[in-house]
Amino acid sequence: MGGTTSRPPAAAAYEQYKGQSLAQITAALLPAIARTPAGSEAASKGVLAVVAAAGGRDVVPPTERYLKEWYGQRAAQGKALIGMLAWVQHPSATQLLLSIGSRFRTKSFQVEATRQVEALAEREGWTVAELADRTVPTAGFDADGTLELSYGGRSFTARLLPDLTVELRTGDGAVVKTLPAPRQSDDPEHVKLSKAAFTAAKKELKSLASLQRQRLYEALCTERTWTSHDWQRFLAGHPVMRLLCQRLVWVAQPVGQPIDQPVDGQPYAFRLLDDGTLSDVDDQEVTLPDDGVVRLAHDTNLEPDQVQAWLAHLADYEVQPLFQQLGKGMHSLSDDERSRSAIEDFRGHTLEAFALRNRALKLGWTRGPAEDGGWFHGYLKRFPTLGLVAELGFTGNGLPEENRTVGLLQLTFAREAPEQSVHASQPVRLDDVPAVLLSETWHDVASIAAEGGGFDPDWERNTQF
Repeated sequence: MGGTTSRPPAAAAYEQYKGQSLAQITAALLPAIARTPAGSEAASKGVLAVVAAAGGRDVVPPTERYLKEWYGQRAAQGKALIGMLAWVQHPSATQLLLSIGSRFRTKSFQVEATRQVEALAEREGWTVAELADRTVPTAGFDADGTLELSYGGRSFTARLLPDLTVELRTGDGAVVKTLPAPRQSDDPEHVKLSKAAFTAAKKELKSLASLQRQRLYEALCTERTWTSHDWQRFLAGHPVMRLLCQRLVWVAQPVGQPIDQPVDGQPYAFRLLDDGTLSDVDDQEVTLPDDGVVRLAHDTNLEPDQVQAWLAHLADYEVQPLFQQLGKGMHSLSDDERSRSAIEDFRGHTLEAFALRNRALKLGWTRGPAEDGGWFHGYLKRFPTLGLVAELGFTGNGLPEENRTVGLLQLTFAREAPEQSVHASQPVRLDDVPAVLLSETWHDVASIAAEGGGFDPDWERNTQF
């Protein structure tokens, strides 16, 4: 057989620790071992009912950490925790549940979270979109965006800034970086509660910013509308959402009126100002119609000159858009494409697999399911409120991934069947896809294609397709 003896896998794995002391090896290995659950604990999952009934915001971070760390090994436990979240009476739990249903990397967790969200919305008598609006946490801030922090004899004020950071001031109005150490005259219990509230608020704001940005972008793509009353109450009137909404351009019109007509002679596009008033592109005040609906503006519902005017307006006032809402241009379908189920404008464009992955993930796409042989051939972008999923197909990559040359194939859309794989879902014709959603996903693919060298006439051979 030859003179070389292969080293057992376990021995090879510990080769890196050769020559180290017991203390060094313990320090390297013990943390991971200590984090590993001792057993299934499936028989004890009933205790989660107690957590759901008695728990609040504090149960959300450890649940999120567990799901992210153990999603690939403890599916049953993860689903049990998702079910628990649906009964925790705190907005943070509901928002995490919504996030899992739309963006989590594991299909089974997405399905379970979506099922739990729909059941929760039904219990409350709301739609899923209304549930999302009504359960956005405030992170402890009042309607004016302030959080009072008392030390007993003196107090501090935390105020939300436009970028969702927090400015902390003393009672005299001086800005300080953090809450100071207590004095002997301060009340220890007040100090403890204020420090805990301030720390929790900053942590919650980080999560809120990301989740609500994603939700507003989905609202743009799905062409969601709000009544004037709901928009004023749950978006413009919310201390956190208000700041996000100020970085976007909106459109309003009376119910049933075409989107391209002005409201009562006034321009229909507007933005929300710091003082709560509404302004058009020429700085004229706008009043929402009582029976109106509000949606996000986009290149598909504004004229090109209006788009340019708004881009100049935002630049003049140094407003940093929450995401690129305007200026990409509108992608329209040709008559021949309308009856098709795939866009192949970038078929044969090649790039490195890691460039594809990095750009796709940054744009909110997730890796598709692995197939036979551990290969996957697509990236997915889900729009749960419509039950739609977009898929960018490419020549494929194996797991673990290699930085091979890959080629783009097609952009398709499907109506998800919750209990089945994405590939078993029903394809959707392109003319049945909302115009904004189609345009945004097309521009995503164009952005991904730009990471490579363009169309390769020999793409099939060079990608081993």
